[in-house]
Amino acid sequence: MHSLTAFLAFFAVFINDASNQVTNTEYRLNYHVQPEQGWANDPNGPIHWNNQYHLFYQHYPNSSSPDWSDMHWGHVVSPDLVHWKYLPIALTPDQHYDKNGCWSGSAVDDNGTLTLIYTGYVQLNSSTSWQNQNIATSKDGVTFTKYEKNPVIKTWPIDGSDNFRDPNVWKHKEIWYMVVGNQNVNNRGRVVLYKSKDLRNWGYVGVLASSETLGTMWEMPDFFELDGKFVLIVNPQNLPRDDYNYVSLQSAGYFVGDYDYETNIFKHGPYHEVDLGHDFVETRTFFDQSTNRRMIFGWMGMWDAYFPEKNDGWAGAHTIPRELHLNENGKLTMTPVAELKLLRENQIYNSRILVSEQFDTGIPLNSTELFINIPIDKLKADKAGFTFTCMQNVAAGWGQFRVYYDKKREKIVSTRIKDQREADWKGASEISLHIYVDRSSIEIFVNGGITFTSRFYVPWLPTLTLFTENGQAEVDVQAYSLKNIWKN
Repeated sequence: MHSLTAFLAFFAVFINDASNQVTNTEYRLNYHVQPEQGWANDPNGPIHWNNQYHLFYQHYPNSSSPDWSDMHWGHVVSPDLVHWKYLPIALTPDQHYDKNGCWSGSAVDDNGTLTLIYTGYVQLNSSTSWQNQNIATSKDGVTFTKYEKNPVIKTWPIDGSDNFRDPNVWKHKEIWYMVVGNQNVNNRGRVVLYKSKDLRNWGYVGVLASSETLGTMWEMPDFFELDGKFVLIVNPQNLPRDDYNYVSLQSAGYFVGDYDYETNIFKHGPYHEVDLGHDFVETRTFFDQSTNRRMIFGWMGMWDAYFPEKNDGWAGAHTIPRELHLNENGKLTMTPVAELKLLRENQIYNSRILVSEQFDTGIPLNSTELFINIPIDKLKADKAGFTFTCMQNVAAGWGQFRVYYDKKREKIVSTRIKDQREADWKGASEISLHIYVDRSSIEIFVNGGITFTSRFYVPWLPTLTLFTENGQAEVDVQAYSLKNIWKN
């Protein structure tokens, strides 16, 4: 969720409210999780439970403009992480401790009972809120009952602020642990830690991690073990831009280190961004014991983003599920889950092209999976990549979305009109792009490491154009058409 200040700024941009019915499917996505109607943001509580994958999300069903004082939990379910269907709303703000919103949280399996842990939100006055932690349980995975003695954590630590939200819970041996996003008395971001034997009675342990320089509030904390290390993901607000780092209004980032359950000390390295695209924040991971994988979902949005679909009665969507690992340098990597191959209909392109300046492949960028490979040793141009026309927002107008390798600077660059993101890319023998394009989103996986996630809007159907600058490039392209999972 967002702070009151950020919310007011965001809401001022989007004063044109829309109905709660989808009136136009022009920008509806074909294989991503999105609200049936209304607004969606943070993914909540992904879990594999009772042989199905459940994903919840922050949802305002009554309008495509968000109302933080009436936030619900939307709910979808899938047998395979690919084919999703809508279930009834899981949580509604209807109790004294959550009357102004059921904010973000997580889900666990408590001896066969699907249990949601979430933040209840009550607006006390114009500047103060009551943010508290609660649980709700279900035996059938559809209907949820709130615990009669909620809240299970009534208030924030004495040295913190009322920004106290987004619990993430896991079990180690016989003890439950919870991390919650919070601010210290100086309004700087931190994550606080609790533990419990029964999910209902919690004891405060202390501060797991904090920073005086990395933003004013850490939302959506997520703490887990991965490939022999511990990873803490946070979503800092008001993180100052540093060249091409932290360009978005809010980022999702992580620390990697070592954690001692006996001392509750987390020793970690520097902060890195999870995804370098224009629209990726508010993440949630889960561990699937049936396949021994840690996976992640993110919100494909940004608080100052342009949402033309709001006028169509809906807004907001989530990424494809991605598998997480740490590479040899200790950096977090994301790759599309293998199940996404189930989306493929037909191979529509498979060719090697010698590109000089521009080459229009004719590949439609709508429900398409792409593989683009550029051998660096054969690259005779300063830059090589792909492009298509899109709109960033009304003010910026029409322009080019471009992703390319800058040979002189050894950078991977993603530019949406004038909004540029980039990352170092040194020492590789080729540029290998695995891309998922939907009707208004693109997710780019570079050599199984760096990722760029962005939304784009084009009234017509764009096609993929390859390009070079100052020379030629040999480019291999494969493309598959993908199914629409929402069609009956």
